[in-house]
Amino acid sequence: MYLALPSGAERKYDEVQSMRDMELRERMCRSALSSLARTGRTRRIVYGIISSAIAAYTLQQHSDYYGAVLFGALALREFIRKSPAEKTYRDYLQMSERQKELALSVGFGMGRHGGVKVGLSLTY
Repeated sequence: MYLALPSGAERKYDEVQSMRDMELRERMCRSALSSLARTGRTRRIVYGIISSAIAAYTLQQHSDYYGAVLFGALALREFIRKSPAEKTYRDYLQMSERQKELALSVGFGMGRHGGVKVGLSLTY
């Protein structure tokens, strides 16, 4: 349910949900996540620059150390903290890479009559 206007993520979600072709849906999801991550990164960098400018202005014009520290801390937080879209896209890329790897595992256990069981599993 939308509160007022749907966000960019909600609009992209609705667009992807309407697709029936799974391969096209996968490509659109990847593209949407990438786009949302870029937008989130750009937005937080702009907010960080604005907060830095306000901190410098506050310190220079008003000699207000508390205000400058507050806006400086906000700027630092914006530069360091990733947006939710960036985190989601990073997790998606990591999951995609993990799925491409082959995994071989060997397991040992006790058999029914005192023997040894050996299990071999290959995941790709």
